[in-house]
Amino acid sequence: MGRGLALLLVAALLPGCAGDRHDFEITPRVFPTASPTTAPAATATPRPPAAPTRTPLPSQLWVANAGRDGVVLRSAPGAGDLLAGLTDGTALVPQGEQEQLSGRRWLRVKDPQGRTGWIASDFVSATPPPARTGSPTATPATRPPNTPKP
Repeated sequence: MGRGLALLLVAALLPGCAGDRHDFEITPRVFPTASPTTAPAATATPRPPAAPTRTPLPSQLWVANAGRDGVVLRSAPGAGDLLAGLTDGTALVPQGEQEQLSGRRWLRVKDPQGRTGWIASDFVSATPPPARTGSPTATPATRPPNTPKP
């Protein structure tokens, strides 16, 4: 009985397949598919390192904190040749160059005699020295201890 039913079904379908019928159009259909898409992983955009900012040098500097012996104007930062000895209050014109050497900042300057050289920034000030008024104050002489007064 199962075989008879199958033959009957084939016989019913065969006439629809036989022949060359062109009375209908075949339209292709596109079915949307849900394909999982993964969002691209976030990538860190490299940022350039922050550029060190430099404070612009003033138009004039003065030797400061040089003490009694003064400070040396050198031909090169660090251990360059001696160009001149400068005392406190000497006006300097910065030449715009700076260097860091052995933990010390060096500035290229020009002194009043026109010599261009390097001086450690520890010995310069952007503030002019106080104006001197009157005669210099005499410093009392010190006596060695345990000496009789004259």
